[in-house]
Amino acid sequence: MQIHNLVSSIIYGESSLVNHIDRAFHNICIAELYCEAGDGENAINYVEKATQDAMHHIDVMDQTDENGNNYFPWPTQRNLCWILWEDYLMKPQFDIIRKDERFIKCFDLIKSHSKELKQ
Repeated sequence: MQIHNLVSSIIYGESSLVNHIDRAFHNICIAELYCEAGDGENAINYVEKATQDAMHHIDVMDQTDENGNNYFPWPTQRNLCWILWEDYLMKPQFDIIRKDERFIKCFDLIKSHSKELKQ
């Protein structure tokens, strides 16, 4: 919980309003800290939470307007799953849990939903 509280205060300050994108990044950062602390079980729990948030939000991100552009303003053409997969889960910090079946399931799910967004 100390790691959770520390990351929460760094990322969100005093705000309690958190959406699925923010929560996905928040959870993946906590997972990374747990990996660095050698706590694989908690790390996997937070990877699973980040995966759930990404899957929930992907439906919103992948919606397009009448011009074929994505509704959600996003600074990159990579969707949330792609960012979580490539920018986070590929880090060596996650090697401690990389062979765990639960991690593999999350990794494969996120990777399979990684795609380029139309802007």
